[in-house]
Amino acid sequence: MALEYLESVPADYVAFLDSDDVWHDNHLDRALDGLAFGDFFFCNHVRGKYYPDYFVGLPLTRRALSSDDQAPVGDGYRAFRKGKLGEVMIRECPPQTSTVVYRFKKNADLRFNGELRSAGEDHVFWIELSLFNDTVIDPQINVSCLEGVNLYWSNVSWDSPKSVAIQGCLALQYNYLKTTPVILVADTETVVFRQKLYEGAYTYALLRGLAKGFLPDLKVFARLVFGYPGYLLRFPAALSFFVRNRRLMTDETAVKSLGSEDVVVS
Repeated sequence: MALEYLESVPADYVAFLDSDDVWHDNHLDRALDGLAFGDFFFCNHVRGKYYPDYFVGLPLTRRALSSDDQAPVGDGYRAFRKGKLGEVMIRECPPQTSTVVYRFKKNADLRFNGELRSAGEDHVFWIELSLFNDTVIDPQINVSCLEGVNLYWSNVSWDSPKSVAIQGCLALQYNYLKTTPVILVADTETVVFRQKLYEGAYTYALLRGLAKGFLPDLKVFARLVFGYPGYLLRFPAALSFFVRNRRLMTDETAVKSLGSEDVVVS
């Protein structure tokens, strides 16, 4: 359901469900019970056949959930004051769309950013919800995110022609995060690093794609150039930064978990 439509509907909560995902029978009950302790809720989930417990692969998320000063509330939930999960949300993005339920009336002015369509608009929305709301996490697995047709993961390999556009969209996302002060201040180091890395990855992917005969998506290129004209000036430096830090990315082009000591900035 489009969020714009909800303006004329007396909705208290919004929940999301992708067409290829499944809510477990207790998901909405758990979400509504959890929202007694905050206004933004998400739970753990199964992600395809490779991630039977998605949170297991997220070290910052696990650390936040198990910290000594983070006592369970209610039936095993963990509640965090607004802004406390900024770094976790930016670095790991533990929610998946179908795991999210939030209090709509309190956040009626928040929307998915249409200018970031296909450029992480969902990730940005979750970050914003966590910065402006007390957040409740349910460590239980209440959602199964199935295989379906995933345009991102099916094209993310460096050998896919569409990987060029994907890197451009990631560069767009982190340029937006860098120019949004309330998000930038939550984890400046990560935002700045990834903005540089993904600009460099896009530059690398463009050149590599052209060498292989891939035609670049000019719409993505235009969005980046006209939205953030400094990108062209940073083109050589971005490529150099990516080459020096390429080892930090997996073969699937995602950034690994890393400490600041792993970054090569000179």
